[in-house]
Amino acid sequence: MRQGKRNLFLQALLVSLLGNLTIVMVIANYAESVTPLAPARGVQELANLEVLKPPPLTIKVPEVKPPPRTVQAAPELSDSPDAVDTYRTPAIEYVPVEPDPDLWPDIKHNVNIPDPTLGYTPPKAVHAPEPEYPQLLKEAGWSGSCTVGLYISEKGEILKVWVIHPSGKTEADLAALTAAESSRWEPASEAGLAIPKSICVTYEFLVEVR
Repeated sequence: MRQGKRNLFLQALLVSLLGNLTIVMVIANYAESVTPLAPARGVQELANLEVLKPPPLTIKVPEVKPPPRTVQAAPELSDSPDAVDTYRTPAIEYVPVEPDPDLWPDIKHNVNIPDPTLGYTPPKAVHAPEPEYPQLLKEAGWSGSCTVGLYISEKGEILKVWVIHPSGKTEADLAALTAAESSRWEPASEAGLAIPKSICVTYEFLVEVR
């Protein structure tokens, strides 16, 4: 009984091995008969093409330099009291000549004729009021001075006032400027003729000690 089952098992195993061997042989024969596909000609040619890159484009831009800029230097200013306008007469020899009344009957004698013998005369104060002492500074016992510049025309008019040396207190400087604007002057003269002139005046702020 056992011998019969063993024979049947061996026969089944042999049949299975023969079947598998047959399948393997069929697959091998089919693989040999299949011809691999050749790549398309167009694709192969495209693959062999060499890609050429254009050379870099260089553009030269000419350098344009701006023209040199000329800067005019500002005039130097000085706060010195001596830094005022001065009047200089040209180097001309004055020869006084009296006009002939018969030739020039309508001319007025000795009018606006320079006389170098008279020289220079500075402006003369006609009315010079004192500056008003600021009450707060006065009560605080503060003392100081302020130097003010004045530009006086040939007519004796004050055309400009400015602070040359401040006192350190704005209230005192304003009081000094107000006093300078309220003053009255006779113009300066050169060779007997009125001329414009810049001068400086110092105003003192002193506390009275009792």
